[in-house]
Amino acid sequence: MESGGQDEKNDTEILNKLEDERFRLQRQVRVIEADRLHRTTGVHPQLRRQDMLLGTLKREYINLLKDLKIARSGAHKKKDKKMKGTLKRALLQRIKSEIDSEEGTTEMHQLEELFQKNLREMLQLKKITNATTGQLDERRTQSESRLMATENKLEAAMLRFNLVQTENKKIRDEISHMLKDRYNFNTFFSD
Repeated sequence: MESGGQDEKNDTEILNKLEDERFRLQRQVRVIEADRLHRTTGVHPQLRRQDMLLGTLKREYINLLKDLKIARSGAHKKKDKKMKGTLKRALLQRIKSEIDSEEGTTEMHQLEELFQKNLREMLQLKKITNATTGQLDERRTQSESRLMATENKLEAAMLRFNLVQTENKKIRDEISHMLKDRYNFNTFFSD
């Protein structure tokens, strides 16, 4: 007999839970209906702002679809192809300038080493030489002329290197500008 009472108690609990759930769902339906009514009548300011924003977004979407259609036309493809060609040439020129710059740097290091070697030789000559004043002046003149020649070569190499660096910077700026233009172009027409 106890199990029968227990079953009734369980059934009552289940019925109470179901009744509570029904009341909760009815409240939720009333809230949703009130929100729907407020939305259609435009009572709530936040909903009005959302409606205005939704309208703006729809207009922008339609404009973007038009822009995308225009971007897919032949004229823009031709312009994009031309821009890609220009960009490719600029990149190749930049690579060539970098190679020239590296060669100039290597040549400058070699000349610097030669300059240091000549300087060491000149100092060594000063230490070793116990020759007469005339011979010493002659050797010194030769060393100075070699030193000046080496300095002239170094200066010429540095000038070439600076020219290449300047040209490199111009090319990098141009490539950067072109990449920005291409990014803006693609961003504008890909949306």
